[in-house]
Amino acid sequence: MGLFDRLFGRRGGETAQPEGATMRPENPCWVLVEGSTPADIQSAVVAHAGVAKPVQPDRHRVTIHRLDADRFGVTFDPPAPPYALTNLIGWLDDPRMTRGSRRAVGWLISPGSSVRYFLAPRQAHAGNDTLIGVGSDGRRVSVFLPSCRLDLSGERIAAIPEPDLSARGVEPVASFEVTLDGNASFGNPWFVIE
Repeated sequence: MGLFDRLFGRRGGETAQPEGATMRPENPCWVLVEGSTPADIQSAVVAHAGVAKPVQPDRHRVTIHRLDADRFGVTFDPPAPPYALTNLIGWLDDPRMTRGSRRAVGWLISPGSSVRYFLAPRQAHAGNDTLIGVGSDGRRVSVFLPSCRLDLSGERIAAIPEPDLSARGVEPVASFEVTLDGNASFGNPWFVIE
């Protein structure tokens, strides 16, 4: 059983029960990447930002933080729009897009409801189009990535305790800029349940 299977509480095909795992409201919206390297994560983030031409270009400073030997946090300043961040979780989880990645999950604060969500790909390493998660309000959700549609879900997932990005030993190892699309007419910009 791998580390993430232990963290998610899964054993051989078993579905994990939702848990009230610690969410850290002091953390920004961010993506946790297991495996890979800062250089490969940076290449993947830059490639993801270049997939589509922005209608309303917005510059964002991306920082990659080393959490421990093979776990990294990816943050954005200002925060990435929900559409970009949710799709990036799927991109960074896919080893075809992010060399060496074993897993990516993320935490996002809804600009419309202020609910903090833990989100993970429905199928790890599958490059599929759906994330599942749980909100700080306890509701289970799914996110359809092509439109960033957020729906209530019956799928069960155990959220992992969110690492503290301000903890001693967490250090920035790379910083760069990307241009993301700030167009609020597409992609559920308020990240609310439809």
